[in-house]
Amino acid sequence: MNLQLQTQTNLNSIRTVLDQLSEVEYKKSLRVLENKSISQHVRHVLEFYQELVLGSKKGEINYDARNRSLRVESDIHFAKEFLNLLTLEMAEILEDKEIKLQVSSPIPNSMIDLQTSLFREISYCNEHTVHHLAILKIGILNEFSHIKLEEGFGVANATLHYERDLAKT
Repeated sequence: MNLQLQTQTNLNSIRTVLDQLSEVEYKKSLRVLENKSISQHVRHVLEFYQELVLGSKKGEINYDARNRSLRVESDIHFAKEFLNLLTLEMAEILEDKEIKLQVSSPIPNSMIDLQTSLFREISYCNEHTVHHLAILKIGILNEFSHIKLEEGFGVANATLHYERDLAKT
């Protein structure tokens, strides 16, 4: 399934970055990222996948209810273990199904319930991840010149296809 391939590609991209960062670099506040760290973006992305996995089991996803684990954010070794576990769990999602999505309302303490599908939410998480990879790329290119990023890191598939088509003309 192409969704699984995209998920694995995204998670592997994160793993590649983590494997090249020290603990200090992982947690360092970066001015170019408005004093946010690589670790804060990684935590944010991984917790969206975690909510998707949990929601797939209970039939309801609420990304706003994610754990916000300071341990993932502060311990690169734990973040790698968490990433490995999520990679395995995401690979086990093979069938689509209807699922309820809860989203925040403009009204305080109020949620909006929507019907969606598990595969649609995987697609959402994948696009959300690419967006954060693009942000990470800015921080990495400005602060950590030793980190090697693969071609297409943080670039949406549609953009990659468009740029390849332009290069052919």
